[in-house]
Amino acid sequence: MDPQTAELKRLNALLREKLEALEHTEAALRESQERYALAMQASRDGLWDWTILTDEVYYSPQFKAILGYQDDEMENQFSAFASRLHPDDYDRVLAAVHDHIEHRIPYDIEYRLRHKQGTYRWINARGQAIWDETGRAIRMAGSISDITQRKQTEAQIHEMTQRLALATNSAKIGVWDLDLVEDRLIWDDRMYELYGITAETFGGAYEAWKQGVYPDDLPAAHADIQAAIAGEREFHPEFRVLWPDGQVRFIEAHAITLRDETGKAQRMIGVNWDITERKQSEEALRQLNARLETKVQERTQELEKRAHELELSNAELQQFAYVVSHDLQQPLQGIFGFAKILAHIYRNRPDEPVNNYINQIINASQYMSQLIQDLLTYAKVGQTEKVCELTDCNQILKQVLTDLQPSINENHAVVTTNGKLPTLCANETQLMQLFQNLLSNALKYHPPEQPPHVQVSAKHQENEWCFGVHDNGIGIQSKYFDQIFQIFQRLHTKDEYPGTGIGLATCKKIVENHGGRIWV
Repeated sequence: MDPQTAELKRLNALLREKLEALEHTEAALRESQERYALAMQASRDGLWDWTILTDEVYYSPQFKAILGYQDDEMENQFSAFASRLHPDDYDRVLAAVHDHIEHRIPYDIEYRLRHKQGTYRWINARGQAIWDETGRAIRMAGSISDITQRKQTEAQIHEMTQRLALATNSAKIGVWDLDLVEDRLIWDDRMYELYGITAETFGGAYEAWKQGVYPDDLPAAHADIQAAIAGEREFHPEFRVLWPDGQVRFIEAHAITLRDETGKAQRMIGVNWDITERKQSEEALRQLNARLETKVQERTQELEKRAHELELSNAELQQFAYVVSHDLQQPLQGIFGFAKILAHIYRNRPDEPVNNYINQIINASQYMSQLIQDLLTYAKVGQTEKVCELTDCNQILKQVLTDLQPSINENHAVVTTNGKLPTLCANETQLMQLFQNLLSNALKYHPPEQPPHVQVSAKHQENEWCFGVHDNGIGIQSKYFDQIFQIFQRLHTKDEYPGTGIGLATCKKIVENHGGRIWV
C-alpha cells in the first residue's frame, strides 16, 4: 500500500471516530435537553434568557403560561416583562436587575406580574448574568415560579395572627409554650403582666413558673400539669398567683399537649387569663345568696308564726261565731219578746208616747238580729272547709230566683240571663249565697219610679270564667268602688235602703275563697 492510500485510510478512520463522538455528543445533548425540559415542566417554573445588548428575551412557554398567555401571544422583548410589573414593584425590580449587572449582587426577588385577565400573580424570580472579558454583562438568564398561593396563605396567616393578637390583647389573654424536653418556658408580654413580673425577673423554666403560684394552690396545679402530660385529662385548672407586691390574683388556664410518634409528650402550648373579677363577683353572689337564704329562713319562721297565730285567731273566731249564734241571740230574743208583749198591752192606746219607744225597740232588735246573722254568715265563709264539687250555675240561679220571687214581684223586676251559665267546681252553698247577695242588691238599689232590670252573664276568657250582674240601678260613684266591699261600709242610711253593710263583703270573701276577684 502506497503512503498516500494509507494516509487516506487513517484520515477516514479518524473522521469516523470524530463522527461517532459527535453523534454521542448530540445524543447526550438531546437527552440532557429532554431531562431539562422534563425537569422544568415538572417544577412548573418558567425560563427566560435575556440578551442584554439587543434587549431580546426568550420566554419559555411555561413562563408565558404562568401569566395566562399562549406561546405566540407575548412578544420576546424586555419591555414585555417590564410593562407587566406591578406599579408598586417596578422601581424595586429594575433596581435589583441593575445591582446584579453592575455590582454582581445575587438576583433573587419577589414581585407581582400582571396576568392576562388583569389580575396580578406573585412571582419569585432568580437569575444569573454572564460578563465578557471587559466586565460588561452580555446575557442574563433565569427562572420564575408562581408563588401566588403561598403569598395568599401567608397573608391569611398574617391576618389570623393579627386577629389572634387583637383578641388575646383585648381579652387580656397570655400565651405560653413549654418545651418539656429542654425544660424551656416561653411567655408573651401579657403573661408577665398576669403574674406581676417582668421578663428580666423570670427564669424561663417550669420551676420559675411554680414560684409564682400561690403556695396553697401549687400542689393541685402541679398535679393537673402532670395529669395532662400523662394523657389522663385536659389541662384546664383554676389557681391563684402571688405577685411580688403581695397581691393575689385568680388565673384560669387551658393548654394542649403535643406528642411525638410514640405518644410521649414533647410540648405544652396554652393560655392564661385573669378571672379575679369573676371570682370576686362569685364570692359576692355567694355571700348575697347566704344572706338571702338567712332572710328567707327568718321570713319563713315569721310566716309560720303568723300562720299559727292565724289558726289561733280562726279558732277564736269560731268561738265568737258560736257565742253570736247562741249566747247573743237568746237575750236579744228576750228583748224582742218583751217588746212585743208591751206592744200588745198598749195596742189600744196608740196615742201613748211609750208606743214610739216600743216600736224603736222592736226595729232595733230586728236589725240587731239580722246583723248578727249576717256577721255569722260572713265569719263562716272563711271557716268552711273548701268543698269542690261540680255545680251547675243555672240550677243555682234558678233556686235563687225562686227564693227572691216575692221581691221580684213586689218591685216588678225583670231578671234575664245572657246565654247558658257554666258548670264549675265550687262550693254550692257559698255560690248560692253569692248569687243571692248580688241579685238582692240589684233588686234593692233602684229608683222608686223605675222597675229593676237585671241581667246575669258569664263568658270564658283567658282560662277563666267572668260572671257579670248588670242592672239599671242608682249607680255608684267611682271613689266608692273599693269601699263597698269592706265590712259594715254603707253608702246610704237604713231609712233609704235597708241592710247591714255585710252583703258585698261576704261576696268578696266567697269569690276570693274560690281563687277569684270581684269588682264593680
